[in-house]
Amino acid sequence: FLHVETHCCGYSDNRFRIALGYSTTNGDSWIYCGDILKSQKDDENSNMGGVPYLVVGEYFYVYYNEWTTSGGKRLSVARAKVTDVIQAASSWSVTSWKKYNSGMWDQDGLTGVGSDIIPDDGGGGLRDLHSDAAYCSTINKYLITVQTHNIGELRLYMSDDGINWGNMTVVDETPDNNFIQAYSCFAALSNATDDCREVGSEFYVVFPRKDWPSNYSYDELYRRKISVGGTTITNTNIPLIVTPFPNPCKISSAVDGRAKFLLSNIDSNTSVTLTLYNSEGAKVSVLSRV
Repeated sequence: FLHVETHCCGYSDNRFRIALGYSTTNGDSWIYCGDILKSQKDDENSNMGGVPYLVVGEYFYVYYNEWTTSGGKRLSVARAKVTDVIQAASSWSVTSWKKYNSGMWDQDGLTGVGSDIIPDDGGGGLRDLHSDAAYCSTINKYLITVQTHNIGELRLYMSDDGINWGNMTVVDETPDNNFIQAYSCFAALSNATDDCREVGSEFYVVFPRKDWPSNYSYDELYRRKISVGGTTITNTNIPLIVTPFPNPCKISSAVDGRAKFLLSNIDSNTSVTLTLYNSEGAKVSVLSRV
C-alpha cells in the first residue's frame, strides 16, 4: 500500500492518494497498479497518511486520514477482500474499496467519506495516521499507532474488530511538544511474522522524533519495548539511536536484527558514515559508504 503525493507546478497543485503497488520480484521492483482511496476534501493540505493496514478475516483494512468538505479531519478505514485485491493486482489493476461510515461499508473509496473510528483523546485535527498497525496474537487484539504532531504524543490503541478502538496507551511523549513521532512501525524478532503484521507478547514500536517545525530534516530515532500480558500493555523507555542526520533518514526494512537505512537527498558522490549507539551511549558499529 502506497502513500502518494503528486506535485506539479506548485504547492497548490499537490494532491494525496492511497494506492497499490505489486511486485513479482520479491520486492526488488514494483508495478504501480492505481489509486484505491481519495479523501472527500481533495486539496494541497489533505495528506492521507500512510499506510497502516490489517488483515481482518477475509479483508484488507486500510487506515487513512479522511479530510471532509465541512472542514474536519477523521481517522477512517476502508476495506476490500484480500482475494479481490491480489487478483486485480496480479493484472496490474485495482479492485473497488469501500469506506466504513456509520456502521456500514457503503462509501466508495474514491468518492465517499469515512467515519471517525479512533477516539479523540485530545488533538482533533492534529491526530494523524502516518503510522502502523498489527495484530497481537497474545491478547487476540488489533493494534494501531497514532501520532499527534506538536501535541507530542505517540499513542497506541487496541481493538477487537479493527473498527472500534480504545484502551489508549501513550508510547512516547516529548515534554516540550516540539517533536513529532510520525512514521512509527511495529518491530519484533521473535513470535512475529516476517513483516511484523502479527506480533506476540513482546515487541518494539520504532519511531523518529522530528524537530517540527524548527528543523524538519532533523531526526532522532527511538524504540519503545512493549510487553503484553492479559489485556495490559506495558511501555518501556528504550532509546535506540540518538544521532542527528543532515538529511531525512528512515529504516526501510529490518530482518534478523539487520536494518536497512534509506538516506534521501544524498547524491551518489557523497561519502556517508552512519554511527550506531546502544542505550548507554556506547558506539556499537560504524557503517560507511564512499
